[in-house]
Amino acid sequence: MKIIFLDVDGVLNSSTYINKESYHINPEKVRFLRNIVDHSGANIVLTSTWKAGFDKKTGKKAEYYMILERSLEEYGLKIFDITEEIPVKNHKNLPVAFSLEEIANFELLYGIGRAAEAENWIKKYQPESFVILDDENCNWKNYGLEKSWIQTSYYGPHGGILPEHIKRAIQILNGKEYRNGEQRTERNTMC
Repeated sequence: MKIIFLDVDGVLNSSTYINKESYHINPEKVRFLRNIVDHSGANIVLTSTWKAGFDKKTGKKAEYYMILERSLEEYGLKIFDITEEIPVKNHKNLPVAFSLEEIANFELLYGIGRAAEAENWIKKYQPESFVILDDENCNWKNYGLEKSWIQTSYYGPHGGILPEHIKRAIQILNGKEYRNGEQRTERNTMC
């Protein structure tokens, strides 16, 4: 089984695409995701905070979650699974007010947050390959997941998943080496 760990904000939407009816999900970005699935056979596991819109116990879905499902279904995609929530905690008490620059210096406790959720899913289901589509560095390196992480961006005209991300994701999922030499600015954020 091949898996795409999917974040939504900064992958399927960006700061430059506005459409309130679709909760800003850009159909072009969903089409790019479809391209990855078509060329790899991967299943989608939702890691995004959008997963809070689905209560697994009751089956109740929030409006935004249903819009996400419909946006994916328009391209023949569906959510295969959702990672289990592990709430984020910090080593130290967070100040009442802080700047965006200061957030990069906050250290998360090991075993919590989005990277830990993905790691738990991987240990439980043992996929043959996986890729992480996320605009934020959720301490992927601390979990040995950085080589499968494709960092997208929420901001600017190049926000969301891009054609170069498609190629790299397909190569990772299909077990082919990828080299592109680009430098990435990694920042630890609170995922």
